[in-house]
Amino acid sequence: MSRFVLCGIIAISLVGCHQAHNVAVTGVARPKIDEDAVRYYVSPPAHYLVVGVIAAEAHQFTPHGRKSNLLQELREAAAEVGANGVLLDPAQVSLPSGQLIDKPLSADAVELFLNTDENLHATAIYVEN
Repeated sequence: MSRFVLCGIIAISLVGCHQAHNVAVTGVARPKIDEDAVRYYVSPPAHYLVVGVIAAEAHQFTPHGRKSNLLQELREAAAEVGANGVLLDPAQVSLPSGQLIDKPLSADAVELFLNTDENLHATAIYVEN
């Protein structure tokens, strides 16, 4: 009987641990911050430190609103490791030719530049003020 209880506890733990986003810390993690403090970047800002690599998986979301949900997942993943910025993968962003935007953008603005609504990859960064 105890074997069944142990299996049940493990199964519940695995289900509870599933997340739609992934985080791999490659730099120095900082204390968790409020996700509202995390900003989006489509080009590198002037001064920043890499905290890690983050990803959001599209299969968990319906097509309607998928981009905004993916961006929110990236924001949550960055906040978990104390990053105050999400630097989007250049391969997933389409900027007008020759344009460099090194200022933070709102999620609505970033959605305009995204060229995919599939899995998103980004770098969690800490922008120094």
